[in-house]
Formats: sequence, structure tokens, C-alpha cells
Amino acid sequence: DINSLFIILSPQQYSIGGFGVPAGHAFNLLCCLAFLFSCYALGRLCLRLGGFSFLNALEEAFFAAAAGLGLFAMFVVGLGASGLLYAWAVAAPLLVLFAFGVYDLARRPPAPGQFWPAGLAWTDSAALALLLFAVLFNLAGALGPEIFYDSLVYHLAVPGFYAIKHKIAEMPYNIYSAMPLTHSMLYTAALLVKDAILAKLINYSALVLSAAAVMAAGARFFSWRAGLWGALIFYTVFHTMATSWTAGTEALLTCFSVAALYALLNHKDEEKRWLWLAACFAGLAMGVKYTGIFPAVGVMLAYAYKARKTPFALVKDLARFTLIASLFVAPWLIKNYLYKGNPV
Repeated sequence: DINSLFIILSPQQYSIGGFGVPAGHAFNLLCCLAFLFSCYALGRLCLRLGGFSFLNALEEAFFAAAAGLGLFAMFVVGLGASGLLYAWAVAAPLLVLFAFGVYDLARRPPAPGQFWPAGLAWTDSAALALLLFAVLFNLAGALGPEIFYDSLVYHLAVPGFYAIKHKIAEMPYNIYSAMPLTHSMLYTAALLVKDAILAKLINYSALVLSAAAVMAAGARFFSWRAGLWGALIFYTVFHTMATSWTAGTEALLTCFSVAALYALLNHKDEEKRWLWLAACFAGLAMGVKYTGIFPAVGVMLAYAYKARKTPFALVKDLARFTLIASLFVAPWLIKNYLYKGNPV
């Protein structure tokens, strides 16, 4: 609907509320950046403890942020299972992680590798400008009130219910509450410390991170130009853009799925840690949505093809992969079994 385009881009909507509207948007953006940085600090610490190293700062930022989002979602699952879903229980760890992140960055700067050339051709400059325009265009949608049916019925409604109950509780009148809800744990945290706009901005950021991953992977395996144009093509598909305007599932599902594939591409036979990291991200993808099983199986098939000459080791590795991935979707299967007598 072309009218939607004009409404989103209309300057009038930002002037109706006077100076309060841009100030409110600025505060929402600062809250989102603080939330993401806290998750980045958590992911960066855990990946460093796991012995991971990265080609450049962009690659490190993507993996650290994706890992941090997944780990913090699982932390909120723990809070929900323990009956500790309170604002202070979410805000305090975030503040600690933020302070640690600032300290850690000062002591250990990001990976120094270069992923961007000194100069850009005019065609690449145009591609970068289009990509940045799409990022800002989607931000306008993400800053608006939530109107997506699925989000209002369960992506945000279930986290809101959990926040009211201060725990993960049964919702017998909402069938969608029995679906995997790893993404909604991030939304629960957002609702506890701020509101639905922060939840939307977390989802929006996940798609930006996915575009960053495409750019970083292009720079690693092909060229910086391949990464730039790949990110532009991926991010400007209309349906892809539309997923970042709501607090839905697709952006976070994509982020974890891309992370799983990227980790597998970085895997070397003598360094299994990347394979196990891919399993973690595959499990997080399945924890977002049942269709996450498709990228998970795709990553497993890609590894099976790569390791086809050693079938016995392959079977053992895939068994471990499945076990690790299952840990991240298990909470939702257990919850369903306890409440419904059926894990799925």
C-alpha cells in the first residue's frame, strides 16, 4: 500500500507531539543501544573464554551480539522458571554487563583486521547509501506502535502475561503460548525495563545484525564488495524489511540461523569449537520458532557434506551437534510437557 510509505515518511507525524516525540524516540534508541551493548559484552566475554578469535571487528561484533542475545534470553528463561521476573532482576544484570563491557573494551579493543577499503567507487558508495537508507526507513517503522496481529496476540501478549505473573505461567486460553518463545524472553526483558517499543527495536536490531553478518562473511570469504552488495540485496527485500517493523519472530530467527551457518563456514577440522557454536545458534533458532529446524538441519547437512569422507566421526559429531542444539529448545519442550502432556 503506497499510502503506508507516505505515512511512514511524513514529517507531520513527528511534529504533532512537539519536541516530546523526537526526545522520546531518542530515549528509546539509547535504551536499545544500552541493551544491545550489554548483550554484546556478555557474548564477547563468553566467546573469548571459549577460545574464539575473529578476523575483524565487524565479525566479532556480530557473533558477540548474537551470542549475547541468545544467552540473555536463556537467562530470562531461568528467571521465569524461578519466579523472579521482576524489573530489578533484569535491569541489574544489564547494568553490570554494560559497565563490564565498557571496561572490557578499554582493556581489549575489538579485532583489528580491516574489512573496509580506504576508498569506494561511486557504485559502491551508492550501494552503501541505499543500505543506510533502508536501515533508517525500517527504523521509522520500528519506532511506531505495535499493530502486528501475531505480536499483539502472543509475541508480546505472552511476555506481558509472564511479567504480570513474575514467572513463566500457563495460558490455557492462548494456544500460541505453547510455541517456542526464546525471542519472547528478550521481549519480556524489554517490557519489564521499558515497553513494547524496546521489544520492537530489539527485533529491528536483529535484522541489522544479520545484514552485518552478510557483510562480514562476504569480506572473509569473497571480498568487501561482495559483502556490501550481498547485505544490500538481502536487507532490501521488501518482506525482509517488513519483518523489522514489528516484534515478531522472523528477524531473530534469521539472526540465529545466519549465525549458525556463519559459524559452520568458519569451522576447520582441527578446531571443533566453531561446530559447537553453530549447534548453539541452531538450537536458539529452533527455540524461536518450530521452523528453526529447517536451518538447523541445513547446517547439519552442510557439515555432513563437508565431512563425508569420515563417516564414523561424522555420525559422532552430528550426535553431539544435536545434543547441544537440543539444550536451547528443551525449556519449551519441558514446559509444554508439564502443562499439556505433549512436548510440542
